[in-house]
Amino acid sequence: MQGPGGRRLTQRDFLAAALIVLGTAALFVIDVSQPRGVVDGVGYAAVVALTIRFGRRALVATAAITTVLTLIAAGLLPDAGISVAGMWANRGFAIASIWIIAVLLLHRLNLETELEDRDSLMRRHQAALAQMVRDGVLLDGSFEDRLMRVCRIGVEALEAEGGAFFLRNPDNRTVTVLQAWRRTDKPFFVVGARMDEDPNHKARLIQELVVATDDMEVADQYAGLRPGIRRLGLRATLAAEVFHGSTSSATVGFTHAVPHRWTEQEKAFARATASLVALLISVQRNSETLAALDLAGDGLYTEDEKGRVTYSNRAARFYARDTPEGPDYPRPAIALSRERDRHEIAFEGRDLEIHRTRLPGGGLIARIADVSERNRANTERARLEARLHQSAKMEAIGQLAGGVSHDFNNILAAIAGFAGFIAQDSEGGTENRGFARRILGACDRGKELVDQIVAFADTGAGAQGKVDLGQALRRCQDLLAAGMHPGAMLEVELPEQPLWIQGNEVQIGQLVSNLVVNARDALEGKGGSIELGAVLAGPEEIAGLRGKTGPRTLLFGELNSGRRYVRLRVSDTGSGIAPEIMDRVFQPFFSTKGREHGTGLGLAVVHNVVMAHGGACHLESEIGKGTAFSIYLPQAPSAPGTATAQPFSKPCHVLIVDDEADMIDLLSIGLERLGFDTVAVQDPREALAAVEEDPAAFDAVLTDYDMAVMPGTELIRRIKAVAPAIRIVLCTGHRDFNEEAALSAGADAFLRKPVDIETVAYCLSRPPAAYAN
Repeated sequence: MQGPGGRRLTQRDFLAAALIVLGTAALFVIDVSQPRGVVDGVGYAAVVALTIRFGRRALVATAAITTVLTLIAAGLLPDAGISVAGMWANRGFAIASIWIIAVLLLHRLNLETELEDRDSLMRRHQAALAQMVRDGVLLDGSFEDRLMRVCRIGVEALEAEGGAFFLRNPDNRTVTVLQAWRRTDKPFFVVGARMDEDPNHKARLIQELVVATDDMEVADQYAGLRPGIRRLGLRATLAAEVFHGSTSSATVGFTHAVPHRWTEQEKAFARATASLVALLISVQRNSETLAALDLAGDGLYTEDEKGRVTYSNRAARFYARDTPEGPDYPRPAIALSRERDRHEIAFEGRDLEIHRTRLPGGGLIARIADVSERNRANTERARLEARLHQSAKMEAIGQLAGGVSHDFNNILAAIAGFAGFIAQDSEGGTENRGFARRILGACDRGKELVDQIVAFADTGAGAQGKVDLGQALRRCQDLLAAGMHPGAMLEVELPEQPLWIQGNEVQIGQLVSNLVVNARDALEGKGGSIELGAVLAGPEEIAGLRGKTGPRTLLFGELNSGRRYVRLRVSDTGSGIAPEIMDRVFQPFFSTKGREHGTGLGLAVVHNVVMAHGGACHLESEIGKGTAFSIYLPQAPSAPGTATAQPFSKPCHVLIVDDEADMIDLLSIGLERLGFDTVAVQDPREALAAVEEDPAAFDAVLTDYDMAVMPGTELIRRIKAVAPAIRIVLCTGHRDFNEEAALSAGADAFLRKPVDIETVAYCLSRPPAAYAN
């Protein structure tokens, strides 16, 4: 059985009801049996008080019944006691006490009911807020979906018509609808719509935080907005301001379709909802910020004051290494002692730059940047700058060599030629013949020095073809072995198969000779071994060269991973190269041997030959253990073909053209001693006139290239136009001019000064192209 308010009746309730009934009956019996003035309705108020446990109806009913019983008892009393007037006065006070007690108890019941309603409403609001936190913050889903759940829960908790969330725009005049929900299908705010904001409403919200309007139809501030309000079917609104720590703010609003008096509990709920929406917006923006930070290329992590990492983005986690204790993030070895600092460290094979900044609340934030590529680029740039600097020096020396070589070679040729005549004309064992031989020896040393100097100019200009590197080493082997000092052993490992490269065999021979001589001198006469060999380099070897860096190694030149290379290696067991001079050994005129033992040009020539052939050189050396030069030259795709020249008869009449009087005399005398008929002129125009007068007068022409009146190439072209069959040999000491240019100009052969007269004679009487020097 249930009592008032749906409460189930208990045994105490039945006992109380019995006491009320029996008490009322007992009081009535006593009242009617006692004289006037004894009872007169006293005690009914207590009975009425007992009925409070059964609710308002029971309380009012009991008060009414006891009032009636009090009045009825007045007519049933014995005619004794106080006066009738006194009795009615007593009974009036008794009835008043009954209803005073009833009214007080009814008020108490109303207060209890109101408190219960408030508690129920508070519990409902608390449950709604808890559900908002669960559905809006803790559960997964898009920001829009979570806002929708919060909006719907708020509307249902307030038993309102609808609700909406508005974000104030940066213009501070309009708002954007973030989310809206209404119980019915009637028109409502459109999500994403931009609306003008009432400045007065905004000011009240910022000042009061909550603005409640019970009926917008009668509120003056909504007079201008009533058409729109009526279109939406709204009457009462409750709005709360949202502060979420940003430059913009938001508003939470709930509406009723009928006038509604908003309670303090509802206003408090609106404020709580606004706080929750602020949390949602902050969480969303923080999530967006963290997501953006997670996509950053630089690593970011934060530490608390105890050094524990409290946040790290994806890049920072990528740089960290796994340990049993957890991720180990890259950190400088020293603690942060200032507001900020910067360090560069090596960590897990990477060069990392770490910027640290102290946080206001303690701890720090660190930014990690991978600068490995930047450092490699800087290293490569420094290498290229050094290479450019080296090339510039080589070019300057080459230009100098090319400028002086012509005149110097003419001088050497004249000295050597006339000294040769003296040696020929002097009897064996005489003092004059000895002097002539010494002059010739000095000329050979001078020619060797000039050849080394002008090698800078020639390494890039020499004609290249298909060269078998193994065959080139065979041709050098005997000559190099003869130049070894006592105790120095040269070991040559020749390849079994041809190793074809695209290059110039003369320059390759010069490179090999300079490396072997340098290795021989490194033995310092103490004995030891020199190894010379050539093999085909594998791709792994080429790829691994980049990693062979350090204080005892040096690499110059470019290597293409897509090409095949032949490796020429010269190593010795000598004294080695000190690390501090490693990067200077290829500089021209740098030498540790002293002026009497070297010119400092041998390795500089090696550098130029390697660069001219598009190769690279890797140098390894260690003090006391020796040095190894590994030269990598591009492999030629196939073996070259061979060509044969047809000999022809020895010419008899030779026209000599040179603007140096000594050279004319030298060549004329030397050729005439060998049986040639010569005519010599210093002016190319005279030579051209002689050929034009009688094209058949001469069998061959021997001409210089660099002549003031007319260059040798122009003279060759004009002579060939008159006498196409005449054989022309171009002989010059100019190092900027080569065999390919001479043959292209129409010459039949090319010789470089200084040259002995027998070679000139042999070239004039044989197929010229086969005897270029």
